[in-house]
Amino acid sequence: MKFLQAIIFFDLDNTLVHIKNSHNFFDNIIVQVFNEFNIPPPVKEERDRLWRNSDYKQLLRSWNFLDPVKFWISFDKLDLEQRKILHAQGDLRLFGDVIPTLVKLKELGNTYLLLITNSSLKIARFELDAFGLDFYFQEILALGDSQEECKPNPGQILLTLQRLSKDYKFDKRDVYIVGDSPFDISAGKNAKINSIWVKRWEKSHKHWEHKPDYIIDNLEQLFSILDLT
Repeated sequence: MKFLQAIIFFDLDNTLVHIKNSHNFFDNIIVQVFNEFNIPPPVKEERDRLWRNSDYKQLLRSWNFLDPVKFWISFDKLDLEQRKILHAQGDLRLFGDVIPTLVKLKELGNTYLLLITNSSLKIARFELDAFGLDFYFQEILALGDSQEECKPNPGQILLTLQRLSKDYKFDKRDVYIVGDSPFDISAGKNAKINSIWVKRWEKSHKHWEHKPDYIIDNLEQLFSILDLT
């Protein structure tokens, strides 16, 4: 079996791809979905809870949106449509450190790179195609019509590692997740793998449930952490 020196799960949004004014971008989509179904949207402070609450089904139902699956189907459809507009406007772009880092990791030949995102597979594939990233990743771990496996749930990570162990040799100490949000870090902690926080916008992790194992200012600093000699 081939030996892997590192397995790295990369988050997508605001880790690799910058979404301009992302908080407002996603909040506006929530409002649009509620309007589409003629349901009064909750106030903004309430809507913000959707990104912090693991029981999203109960939360949506408390807002009188009784079918969470329909909510996410509509949300993902609008999300994809509006990302295409942002991309055409130049407001959806790669961070400058992404390509140099992925090229170097790919050239090593003994790394396994995966994309793990709380967005839909269609959105992930659109962004990979739009920025020519598909070549660098062996797998995409995205969501379907429900959010059951969304980060910080470690399920997708654990199942993937279990499957990879049948074809590759690796040390779990050489498995990492790289992301910009507390959900990425918590997913890593819950899966008992190394977590790396790349500081894109948030400047403090003081109030996060879990603290990252490593902190970097840009992706090229990964090589000071990874043991790839």
